[in-house]
Amino acid sequence: MKALYIHVPFCDTICAYCDFCRVKSSQPIIEKWLDAFQVEVEDRLIENEYDTIYIGGGTPTCLNEVQLERLLKCIQPYTKNVEEYTIEINPETLTLKKCSILKKYGINRASIGVQTVNEDLLKLINRKHTKEEVIQCIKWLKKKGITNISCDCMYSLPTQTISDVEDTLAFISSLDIPHVSIYSLTIEENSQFKKDGYSSLDEDMEADMYEFIIKYLESHWFIQYEISNFAKPGYESAHNMHYWKYDDFVGLSIGASGKEENCRYDCTTNFMEYFRHNYFKEIIPLSQGDQMFEFIMMGLRLKNGFDMNDFKKRFQYEFSEVYKKELQEAMDRNLLVVQQNKVKCSEQGYKICNTVIEMFMKDNN
Repeated sequence: MKALYIHVPFCDTICAYCDFCRVKSSQPIIEKWLDAFQVEVEDRLIENEYDTIYIGGGTPTCLNEVQLERLLKCIQPYTKNVEEYTIEINPETLTLKKCSILKKYGINRASIGVQTVNEDLLKLINRKHTKEEVIQCIKWLKKKGITNISCDCMYSLPTQTISDVEDTLAFISSLDIPHVSIYSLTIEENSQFKKDGYSSLDEDMEADMYEFIIKYLESHWFIQYEISNFAKPGYESAHNMHYWKYDDFVGLSIGASGKEENCRYDCTTNFMEYFRHNYFKEIIPLSQGDQMFEFIMMGLRLKNGFDMNDFKKRFQYEFSEVYKKELQEAMDRNLLVVQQNKVKCSEQGYKICNTVIEMFMKDNN
């Protein structure tokens, strides 16, 4: 079974921190994109064994009701085995009618971009929703039976304080939802923040915020299962678990990425190329060394790490032999632990997960 990611490259407004492939909504371009997307689906989706689908962006719900239904109808033949079907939502773009459309086509999970509840920070990052719209959005989703809901929260925003973060977490915790994703601000090259000369907070403050978020969410019954993700039991993101377990996934539409048959690829970000049905910008063959490292890199993001049996099944080598030196050094420094054939970061190692991952980089990767 595979995961399918679909990128909707449109937004009504462009967030100041965003560097994803996105353009401001234009009805004629959206219609042309839908035409091209339908051709891409017919060209590229040669199987329908997908168990998760994730529609991201951009802002998928900035499509109007007719366009949203057209998009979902186009994908419908490939959803018969889907267990988790997620769409990203900006609160101000949702309507009750759109919720009905989502339910009609089988979407059963929503990821809502809350980011912060501080009005000055919302203005700074060019988000247009209010707390009341978030509450209304969730009420509509639940009314239609979509109760598997996640909210995004950002930290390390310019001028943001731990008190600001606490206010946002308190608000999200009051919403009776089962999943929270947290993201620290990264100043991306093509973002408005970069152009305006903004920077994220200093490393110590960012680390303090991260520690605070972990403690706060765990005290409110959310379990950290990945570096940036917290869930109540049974509500971990099945789609994202495909990524962290290094499974193959198909990426569709302009600006998407995917990994299939030992290759990673980036789809084109050029609309004219996409409209000509030239889908790929870059296809990168992965050596076995590349794949081994990426398997480790993704697996160590999980709180429970990865199973060495999975490594052997995938690569026909023992992890403890291929990475004998690196594993021993990480264990000697109390950064990794091995329990019941699973390799995972220690509590100390998890705080510097990227550093631990770098220990497994080999020159021949």
